[in-house]
Amino acid sequence: MGDLIGRTLGHYRLLGKLGAGGMGEVYRAHDERLDRDVAVKVLPEELAQDPERLARFEREARATAALDHPNILAVHELGVHEGRSFIVTELLEGRSFRETIAAGGLAKRQVVEAAVQVAKGLAAAHEHGIVHRDLKPENLFLTADGTVKILDFGLARTIGPVGGPSQVAEAATELMVSTAGAVMGTTAYMSPEQARGQPVDERSDIFSFGVVLYEMLTGLSPFRRLTAADTVSAVLGEDPPPVSSTTSRVTPVFDGIVRRCLQKQPNDRFQSARDLGFALQALLEGPDRGWRVRSGPRIPYKPLAIIPVILAGALAFALLHIGYRTLLTGRSAPAGPAPPRLVVLPFSNLGSADEAYFADGMTEEITARLARVTGLRVISRTSAATYAGSAATVAEIGKALDVQYVLEGSVRWTRGAEAGSSRIRITPQLIRVADDSHLWAETYDRTIDDVFRVQSEIAQAVVSSLGVALLPPERTGIEAVHTDSTEAYQAYLRGRYYEGRPHFTSDDWAREMAAYQRAVELDPRFAVAWAKLARGHARAYYLREDLSAERLQKATAAADRALELAPDSPEVRLDLGYYWMWARRDVDRALAELDRAEQGLPNSAEVLSARADAFVERGRFEEAVDDYRRAFELSPQDADLISNVAWMLWTLRSYPEADAAADRSIELAPDAEWPYLFKVFNHWSWDGDLAASRTALESLPDPGSDWGRWSWYWQDVYEGRYREALDRVATASEPWIRTKIIARPNELFAAFIHELLGEGERARQDYEAARVALEAEVARRPDDPRFHSSLGIALAGLGQSQQAIAEGRRATELLPRSKDGFYYISFAIDLAQIDVMVGDHDRAIEQLEYLLTNPSWISVVWLEIDPIWNPLRGDPEFQELLRRHRS
Repeated sequence: MGDLIGRTLGHYRLLGKLGAGGMGEVYRAHDERLDRDVAVKVLPEELAQDPERLARFEREARATAALDHPNILAVHELGVHEGRSFIVTELLEGRSFRETIAAGGLAKRQVVEAAVQVAKGLAAAHEHGIVHRDLKPENLFLTADGTVKILDFGLARTIGPVGGPSQVAEAATELMVSTAGAVMGTTAYMSPEQARGQPVDERSDIFSFGVVLYEMLTGLSPFRRLTAADTVSAVLGEDPPPVSSTTSRVTPVFDGIVRRCLQKQPNDRFQSARDLGFALQALLEGPDRGWRVRSGPRIPYKPLAIIPVILAGALAFALLHIGYRTLLTGRSAPAGPAPPRLVVLPFSNLGSADEAYFADGMTEEITARLARVTGLRVISRTSAATYAGSAATVAEIGKALDVQYVLEGSVRWTRGAEAGSSRIRITPQLIRVADDSHLWAETYDRTIDDVFRVQSEIAQAVVSSLGVALLPPERTGIEAVHTDSTEAYQAYLRGRYYEGRPHFTSDDWAREMAAYQRAVELDPRFAVAWAKLARGHARAYYLREDLSAERLQKATAAADRALELAPDSPEVRLDLGYYWMWARRDVDRALAELDRAEQGLPNSAEVLSARADAFVERGRFEEAVDDYRRAFELSPQDADLISNVAWMLWTLRSYPEADAAADRSIELAPDAEWPYLFKVFNHWSWDGDLAASRTALESLPDPGSDWGRWSWYWQDVYEGRYREALDRVATASEPWIRTKIIARPNELFAAFIHELLGEGERARQDYEAARVALEAEVARRPDDPRFHSSLGIALAGLGQSQQAIAEGRRATELLPRSKDGFYYISFAIDLAQIDVMVGDHDRAIEQLEYLLTNPSWISVVWLEIDPIWNPLRGDPEFQELLRRHRS
């Protein structure tokens, strides 16, 4: 276009450039005739030769000029001077919403006040029959006096009678595609109907503004993904996490307004901008005002204060959960006194050690039957199991688990020589914690064939003793008989025993599956055993133990059979939830199954934990924290649950809270691996305190595990102990590190160290060895993203740029965010590393921007301590990226 500063267009003297965009450059100008400063947007000469671009430019001017509203940019003139088309508008002083977000955003009340103004401006446009079609932070401007202006109606279309019948018909039939066939608008802010190229109305603008409002409140883009195609896919098929995922002060009411704007179907959104404006205005005027105000400064973290902090957090999240689900479902929390809390302690096995599984199974079955009762709160079997063989008193157990009642007992199984002659003797007793008194006790001396009837009688006696009323479906569930074959039931209990052992091992999994398979062979109508088979096959598939089509087929066949036999069983629905999540990665179907399971198992920590896992896969991390914490209330000795809370809080960048949760998990299970690892990772992301992360690593129970080796390697790297890192690789007993999200030969780790040490030839040799090993794995397991991602890094190290990028992208295609909202992060990071290695810094920075803008473990601190990103240190764009996200 050339430099126009100092020149005159008509009677407008151009004083300086304000900005530029796809449709021209904007200048500050002085109106010589009226002696005022204005803004002038000039269409480039080359675009003026394009009839479509020129028409769009003129359409913007006419559409905006037709609107006279304080929240819409005022257009003074559309002119042409010496072949140059230009638009003259009022001059605004302030900054765009995009600049506001980058600068840290607005206070919550200011966000609502600005949103009300946008809604008013949109309402004025819509009432004139004009849809904006390109609302985004760049097109919304906040002036110095707090007034909001809507800019750039270049994609606007009429939807009403403003232009007469012909214009209405054109608007109704138009598909918004350019001559190149691309959908017009900005992808991350399009409504689903706009992304599909369908006709739009004012409700499309409401969706787009919902995206902007989400970003203003959280600083995060709800749909933006690594590629335009993935972004469109997210707009069409994904629901973003609640606003409260990153802004805990926003109430469910405010959250609900944003969610309603973002509904996929136009009929489910606000039907007009005016309605939206009324809802937003109510936040300013109502008693709740849409956000929470902290009662005081945040209490600094102290190790001795961990327990009350965590319990208070769990209570707060439970209360939030009640309000949130009431908003979405219309169901209120029941009024009245809290239901009695009960724990079923592991029944003592009075038989041989080989029969321990039977006593465990009896305990579990009685717990499961009681968990169906909505009038009870039953502590999970996982927490109860921590007291197996314990010398703790009833009072101590009651205090630790916050229960008022304890059910304990013993089981003796006497095998008979002939079928049907085996007998069981069960002696349960119900104890009130407050005074250690026995409310009820009984001895059941029956044949083994009566085992289900005994379980039912015990559960009903407990309910009756506690004065709890049973609903008809609950009574049916308590009396349920899963199989008529005692042999099949015993096989099922053996499967449950091996399934419940801590930490997945191939041997335990094989024993578990053999037992369940035996159960369905003995009773082909044993639905819950079929469901367990489906879950077991799906688990192996999910953990990448077996990615074969045969494994998937077995999982599907078992799931179908279980559903056919017992479609109303909540136990079957629970396991089918895992099947859909693990084998099919269909999180929506998994959530539907788990909601069905919760209806029949209202006291199940396992259901809540499974649903939290599903929320993680969907990337709905705040909701995952909610359900993990609710599960922890029902299972307060389960270290895994509070460890998962630490995991999610770390991902949400709530670092002090994540550290406290990890410490609580360590208190409960000092020999577990993951709480220490989460402390390590949290420090890498949070404060870069490598001394603290080293201390946590030194407490690992098994530093030789895959995750232990991986973490020690990177700890040495971050500390600059390159030779120590290299020694760890050289002396490793295993040639690979394989976890659920990474699979790399030792040579790949060594190659990076040699690069850091300036040993180029040694690095090349190791990259080549890694390439050979990884290509063999890719050939063997072509759908495993771990091997493609690692191969991409090896190829990048060898200078094979195109092949490296292709492998890295293949990994992100195999596991995109739409399939897994957490584990996709690893492959996105690897792709950024590949971009750095091949010299595409712009692409790498773009990827890192995306990861920093969305929940992930990537942080400014981590980027600063990780030498992977050393080649970017001198890039001004990288430094600007760090500056923007440093807060």
